[in-house]
Amino acid sequence: MTQDNSNNFRPLPVILMVVILAAIASGGWWLKTHRPTTSANAVQINPPTTPVETSDKKSISLTLYIPNDNAMLEKHSVKDSIGSSAHFADLAKNACSLLQEKAPDNFPKGTKLIDVKTKPDGTAILNFNSKFNDSSFWNSSALALMGTYSIVNTITAIPADDFKAQQVQFQVEGKPIVVLGELDVSDPLKPETQWVQKN
Repeated sequence: MTQDNSNNFRPLPVILMVVILAAIASGGWWLKTHRPTTSANAVQINPPTTPVETSDKKSISLTLYIPNDNAMLEKHSVKDSIGSSAHFADLAKNACSLLQEKAPDNFPKGTKLIDVKTKPDGTAILNFNSKFNDSSFWNSSALALMGTYSIVNTITAIPADDFKAQQVQFQVEGKPIVVLGELDVSDPLKPETQWVQKN
């Protein structure tokens, strides 16, 4: 009696072989699609670097007009202590601080330049704190004149990259000042050379 070969067919090994081949093929596909890109268009992420400070900061010379004992303004050239910014507002704040440092008796104690704004017509608007408008300090017309024009002449001499001041408007806490002592400062003031001492 002969056995039929069709009854000897066992599907289990064939199914296992198909499953194994499918797993190998899908594993290869997964590796191919999830492999790190090495193409020319790949974005390379570098760790953050610390900026290197250079010692060639721009040094800026400021011209200060400092009142003297003869009710004249002496012209002094000083290097900006910060020297890293050539923006007008930063230089104006530095210049006012230097004026107060070099001539503390010519400005009310505690005076601080809060903010600096500019207008297209060349007006620099200096906004001081309330100490600047101390009426008991500005009781002398000579003191008011020298203090005011030391600021005006200094600010209009600033060699900024972004603005050249032609005149100065004074404010206190964001409001315009009408008078300092007896000096009318309601309008912007232009620099005056008649009070600058000749060398």
